[in-house]
Amino acid sequence: MEGEVEGEEVRELILLVSPICIESLEAALELKKWAMARGYSLREVSVLEAEGLRIAEEFGVKRIPAVILNGKLIFQGSVPRDLDSLLERRSH
Repeated sequence: MEGEVEGEEVRELILLVSPICIESLEAALELKKWAMARGYSLREVSVLEAEGLRIAEEFGVKRIPAVILNGKLIFQGSVPRDLDSLLERRSH
């Protein structure tokens, strides 16, 4: 995987947001804190930009916010309350 150091797992979250959606902007703030506390890198991408649109189409995203972990769509829509359990189950 690109950016992976031998023996280390790359833990990159991509957060798709819309600057006109209050819920996705609030989720971005929450997820940034969560990711930083757990050693994930987080990249916030707007679906109103070309890159965000491309990512949304590639992963079939229908609702915002959406989170992609290491190339897998983890969730879309409201942020789940128990992110730790969700990401643990989905990251393997």
